[in-house]
Amino acid sequence: CVHVCNEGTSSVNFTMELVDASPSQTLSIYKNVIIPGKGYLTVDTLHLYLAKGDILQVKAETAAKLSVALSFDEHYDPNTTSII
Repeated sequence: CVHVCNEGTSSVNFTMELVDASPSQTLSIYKNVIIPGKGYLTVDTLHLYLAKGDILQVKAETAAKLSVALSFDEHYDPNTTSII
């Protein structure tokens, strides 16, 4: 689940992208979405499968501030090992 909140009083455009490390490509999820002042967007139908090195980026327009919260489930694969 992704929550994006505009804490300011003016509308803000934002973009959300997934940087997929494996094939080294950027996938646009949302582009130029407007969130009104003191508004929020909750997305609970977005199913992303992130692997090691993948990055989820949320970018606001110039000088705008957004709060972003993510909730997710981690699925353990005993056949995969990594050192943190």
